[in-house]
Amino acid sequence: MNQKNIPHENGPGHRGLPDSKGFTGAFFRGLLGKKRAVLFAAAVLAAIALPGLRHLDITVNIEDFFLDNDPVLKDQREFRRLFHANDFVGVLVEADNVFSRDTLELIKRVSDRLMKEVPLAQEAVSLVQFKAPFIGPVAIPFRNGRLDAPDEAVALFKTFLNSSPSLRGVLFSADNRQAWIRLKLRPYPPESVWDEEMKPLFRVGKKAYDVVRSFKPEKARLTATGLPVYAFRKESEMMRDLMKILGIGAVVALLLTVLIFQNVQGVAGTLFSICLSAASVFGIQGRLGISMDSAFIAVPLLLTMGVSIGYSVHIARFFKVHFRRTGDRNASAVFAMEKSAKPVLFTAFTTIAALLSFVFVEIKPIQWVGLTSAMCILFVYASSMLLFPVILSLGGDREITAEAPRASDMVERTLATFSHWLVRYRIPIIILFAAATAVTAGGVLRLKVDFNAEQMMGTRLPHMKDQARIAKSEIAAAEAIDLVLTFPEGGLADPENLKRIERLEKEIGALPLVKKTCSLAWAVRSLNSLLHGQQAIPAGKDGMRDLLEASKGGDQGYLREWVTSDYSATRIFIVLTDFSSLAIERNIRKIRSLVAGIVPSATTSFFSGPTYQMAVMNQYITRGLIRSVIFSFGLITILMMIVFKSARLGIIAMIPNIFPVLVTGSVMGYFNIPMEFVTMTVAPMIMGLSVDDTIHFLSHLKDDLENGKDFESGVTRTFTVVGSAITESTLILCVSFLVLVFSQVNSIKNMGWIASLGIFSAYLADIFVTPIIVKKLGRSSLRPAAAGSPVFNPSGAGGSRVS
Repeated sequence: MNQKNIPHENGPGHRGLPDSKGFTGAFFRGLLGKKRAVLFAAAVLAAIALPGLRHLDITVNIEDFFLDNDPVLKDQREFRRLFHANDFVGVLVEADNVFSRDTLELIKRVSDRLMKEVPLAQEAVSLVQFKAPFIGPVAIPFRNGRLDAPDEAVALFKTFLNSSPSLRGVLFSADNRQAWIRLKLRPYPPESVWDEEMKPLFRVGKKAYDVVRSFKPEKARLTATGLPVYAFRKESEMMRDLMKILGIGAVVALLLTVLIFQNVQGVAGTLFSICLSAASVFGIQGRLGISMDSAFIAVPLLLTMGVSIGYSVHIARFFKVHFRRTGDRNASAVFAMEKSAKPVLFTAFTTIAALLSFVFVEIKPIQWVGLTSAMCILFVYASSMLLFPVILSLGGDREITAEAPRASDMVERTLATFSHWLVRYRIPIIILFAAATAVTAGGVLRLKVDFNAEQMMGTRLPHMKDQARIAKSEIAAAEAIDLVLTFPEGGLADPENLKRIERLEKEIGALPLVKKTCSLAWAVRSLNSLLHGQQAIPAGKDGMRDLLEASKGGDQGYLREWVTSDYSATRIFIVLTDFSSLAIERNIRKIRSLVAGIVPSATTSFFSGPTYQMAVMNQYITRGLIRSVIFSFGLITILMMIVFKSARLGIIAMIPNIFPVLVTGSVMGYFNIPMEFVTMTVAPMIMGLSVDDTIHFLSHLKDDLENGKDFESGVTRTFTVVGSAITESTLILCVSFLVLVFSQVNSIKNMGWIASLGIFSAYLADIFVTPIIVKKLGRSSLRPAAAGSPVFNPSGAGGSRVS
């Protein structure tokens, strides 16, 4: 490229720093004068942060999703106080005949090993060992692991158990093809007393799962379940899935930086910015002991990769232009920062504002995603402003020589041609945009909020396959809710109250998704059947009193699971066939209505259990999403007004940025993808990211108009100068989120391609619609200020420009 044909900001052949009088130029000249200090400070920060990564606290406990003062947790603590309920480990045994010798011996071996090896094991209940009312402990004789009873005795035992309604359908299925082992656990001690780094919940789950998995029966199938097993397996499988995603993301980030920058400084600066930002944020959280859910960790990390590369692209774009003309690295780095510092600052602010809106969602992991991602963007911004220009300036200057045409030159020429086409066909474009907006609005109206476990997680992960198997079994409980009813002291000794509970239980059993129910009424009927041969609740108070006294004498622990010792509180255990928070919410509303109508004598009622807790999140997601979108839209609009010093232009600039939010919502609506606590993060995040291109585009356009360009030529030159950078940053963000489609989890997959589609639709709206809308409605707001009046220049200091 011939030097005499190239205009320079400081004259031909100038090799010094730009003669900028603004604060921005002075700051970055001073920064580049302290390169070693900047690099040393970055190394120190990395050394401090990295050790914290070893202490990251990963959790999958549903109770960790709720804020500490949430009423749901209060109800859960009250439930445990009333019924001394702790976690359990369950094993579903499937065989042709669970009463065969081989299967009974297998159940015995599994039960014994669980009791012996699982921490906190309290009692194992199964076909071979259980407590029967009025009889006490029942156990088949074994010797050295072998069944020590003749076939006739085993047959009689089978007949006895099948005749008991309190055992059939509980410990084994009616067709005798399934059996249930239930290992009761003692309460978890404080984590501080455990020597191992693994949490008590995970340690119990890991040991139980290892024990069950060690058995390889030829004629039976064993499936372990229970919260400890589920939590351990989910955490380990999700972490493997996360590592795969992050590995692919790292490769993609490396390839993108090499392809885009094609120089050592640009690649090294971008990668170091990504690593330093992520390590700093997560290292700090590790040191502070902040817990995080494995399902959400990929979001801030991939966002860090995409945004960091995007910021670097905009800075490097101006660096390359100036470096080709001057050959001076320091001067080019300062020039690049003059042109990029303020636009990047405001894009960082808008993205952070959108992410901070997640604090309005009353779910800890969502709040964590918002705060962590906002911190990552803040660190990315700081490293892009302080570290990236220093690394860009490293190396020697070069002589100015002719260069071969570059791929970006073709992109710039294409975009310049596009700008002329845009002016010519602006009316059809606006009509198409209005039509597309109407179509997307229709899809948004179809959107529903529903957390469906199988639809969200899928069945690709092994633990979800097993959960689906448990849910389909006749006796095992994968999803269940406890309804607690409280009465005045002694109220549950009144048979009339028990009959009301019996009626309530029958009504609940007819609701959608309900597989079966168990309650105090069911337990009393079973006791009365064994004692008097009557499968019914005693008719009078005297008969009821005699039955309760007999129960105390035979087996005091039998009713303890269903009623408190003062007969003031009871529970109805509701087993579900599937999990759908929308359907469960409807059931809960119906049950509350039934309680009020059927059991008016109950003083209070509440629900408990992990399944109920997950269903409650539907309400939190709905409320949180509305608050989050309103907050992010309002705050970003205010920031846009500040950026352009014009309320009118700030509002106008938001018009095309509503479109990508509508696109993401409509895609979910039309494709029947429900809104849950992973996919709900897309809309506010897209709103924050979509305005980035708008800021860069309008900042440069405003700069050109303030320097004497007419509107049409300003648009053309803006497409030429920042169009390729906007295109590249959009491509980077799309590819970064598309990495999520390699996940085994449906909701993470959906988040990846929906977010990418939203970002791409934001790009289309910016290049097609923003120039037309601004020309039609906001052109006066972009006009240069009157002579002598102060001018806010969002593109940078001074009047330098790239021709």
